[in-house]
Amino acid sequence: MLRLHAPIIPELIEIGVAVLNALQPNAEGMDLGLLKRRYGDRVSFFGGLDTKQVLPFGTLAQVEREVERVIDAASRRGRLILAGAHNIQPDTSVEKVLRIFEIARGCLA
Repeated sequence: MLRLHAPIIPELIEIGVAVLNALQPNAEGMDLGLLKRRYGDRVSFFGGLDTKQVLPFGTLAQVEREVERVIDAASRRGRLILAGAHNIQPDTSVEKVLRIFEIARGCLA
């Protein structure tokens, strides 16, 4: 059974928080698909891409799968700002960053 790491999310939404950031894919209880199912009709999501392992150290194919994973998990009915879980660091190549945009554009077409 997946459990949410942040039981405070309903209270944040209640006080007017419109966007949740940062969505850390490696943190316990931060399952993006589950968060989307529970709160996606009331709040937008910002982030979700693994900036710790996949973006800096993964292959282009792994980066593509990571982008597709986040889009599949959280873009239904909108409310997703596709971005890194935190800032994309200098150890992520420009080629990978450009590939993120290409994959995202292709998913929206």
